[in-house]
Amino acid sequence: MGATAAKIEEAVKKELKAQNKQLPIYHCTTLKETVDTANKIANSNEIVLFSPASASFDLFKNFADRGNQFKELVKKL
Repeated sequence: MGATAAKIEEAVKKELKAQNKQLPIYHCTTLKETVDTANKIANSNEIVLFSPASASFDLFKNFADRGNQFKELVKKL
């Protein structure tokens, strides 16, 4: 999600192809959609890591705002 999503996806796909690997990629437009999608696809014994790949000034005030919103969404699950 966010302004750099397409560039990051392109780089990941290029690297996966170079390593002859596959990885599902999910497109989300909001943090809520991202958390909900992760909740749906993760098994109960798996860990979901929130690790932003770039700045998100187009979506959040700053990194703390992004982290706080993430924590609030997870608490509501």
